[in-house]
Amino acid sequence: MKRCAWIVLALLSLMGWRSVRAQGPDYALPAGFALPWACGQGYRVTWDPEGHWEAGMATGIAYDFSMMEGVPLYAPMSGTAHFLRDDRPFEINLGFYIEVVDESGYWLVRLAHLRDEQHGTRQVQAGELIGHSGASGATSAHLHLELQVREGDRWVRPDLDRLPVMFGLSHGDLALGALITNLGCPALLSLPGDVMPDRPSVSLGERVDLSVPLFNEELAPVRFDLLQVALYSASGDAVIAEAEGHWQVDGKDRITASVPTYLPSSGPWYVGRVTYRTEEGATGLPARGQIDVMPSSLRYVGLGVSRGALTVGESLRLYVWMENQGDHEMRVERLFLDGLRPDGAAWRASLDEAQVFAPGEVRRVMLESDARLHQVGPWLLERLGYRSEGRELFFARLDRQVTVRGPQLAVEGIELFRSADRAHVFVQVRNVGTDAATPEAIEIWGWMPQGEAFMERLLSVARLEVGQAAMMQFDIPMHGSQGLWKLVEAGYWQDGVYYCMPLPMQPAVTIAPERYGSPSTAPPDKVLYAVRFPRAGQPSPQ
Repeated sequence: MKRCAWIVLALLSLMGWRSVRAQGPDYALPAGFALPWACGQGYRVTWDPEGHWEAGMATGIAYDFSMMEGVPLYAPMSGTAHFLRDDRPFEINLGFYIEVVDESGYWLVRLAHLRDEQHGTRQVQAGELIGHSGASGATSAHLHLELQVREGDRWVRPDLDRLPVMFGLSHGDLALGALITNLGCPALLSLPGDVMPDRPSVSLGERVDLSVPLFNEELAPVRFDLLQVALYSASGDAVIAEAEGHWQVDGKDRITASVPTYLPSSGPWYVGRVTYRTEEGATGLPARGQIDVMPSSLRYVGLGVSRGALTVGESLRLYVWMENQGDHEMRVERLFLDGLRPDGAAWRASLDEAQVFAPGEVRRVMLESDARLHQVGPWLLERLGYRSEGRELFFARLDRQVTVRGPQLAVEGIELFRSADRAHVFVQVRNVGTDAATPEAIEIWGWMPQGEAFMERLLSVARLEVGQAAMMQFDIPMHGSQGLWKLVEAGYWQDGVYYCMPLPMQPAVTIAPERYGSPSTAPPDKVLYAVRFPRAGQPSPQ
């Protein structure tokens, strides 16, 4: 099986290849890229693209996979491989990584945190061994897999709406917790029919048991201990249903295994993939099936915002009208509304008190954001949900937004110099808001080697007009402490409220006597690091 793995990877890559280079990126190509590991291997998704974007840890569409050190990794498509090392002084960076640019020149696949350092550039073929998984630049071993697309002379995030499939998988297949394997690999078990629910339709919040038919193509019995079913909805939700046990399928025999699940939103749900795990490894199979989830009796009637014009620093209060259209009393533990901030990260407004709706009752409730509005731009209102019996269920989708105005400061870059007894940190700050900023103070803080916090604050800060940038200098006494100094956060005070200026990562510097000597004899003006953070849409450092 392992000997044929590279052949399968090459064939998967060639599925999406077009011999004539198109003008602009061909969004059909990534569907044919292969996952960079061999047949028979499966790895769980531990971090999704949204999590990477919220933490500022990826420019493109990125997934992390649980993977031990030393797993052979293969080129996902033919093209040019660049073998690189991330020298940015962060506690977590890309480590040793590889970027493969496909033959069209428009698509880049990045494999990061690899075990071995390699240098240079060379042509590779799909399925060619190019490295091994590791933990470089990370706190533990795993694989960071990222897809980017060329836009002019930059590498940027692909348009997800134009990319329903990549690496042969849909976004629903790549949900958190999913055990991911390459498609097109030899399989001991097949699916002789559709995955069927135990009844044609279920109500929102009810358990449904999925019957998975499996047929053993071989003569020897096949034993497996884990079964997953990937499901997705027309609105983009994804669920991984999973069951563990001890199943055996005798040679040329068939069994039906059951996998329970709860689906979090109403409407049709579709089965996209079934994955099973044996002692020899994991295998994924394309699958079919449909479950219809009936709406909740709780219905959305209307929504209002506490104020028409919202400014930075306020709390967002939303008034939602809801109706219980059922014949029975309905109790919910919590009500919430989910949305997206201007930077794409998730936010939530909620009412944490339990509510009981009588049959036919229409009620207005107030939901309040979990944090003050701290970013200018459109805040999207996406869907309403409630918590019942420990599960979050979504009963209405919204297409609304509120616009926030005001000042907003953001960190654009950091430079750090070392003198005899202190570190000098220069932070470039820009006003990316819609109004002038008059901060009362700007500060940075972090951790010293012994675990104690340090903080430096500037109290005399000039007014920053819209779009204006300024360089702030902070002088940090080193106190003779040797070890890891970590810068965690920058922030500013405006009208008595503190606003965080997130750093894409946490810069860390090690002060070691064998390298720099004691603080009293350290070379003056020693440049320890200089970091420039790309603005949204710009490529990560390469």
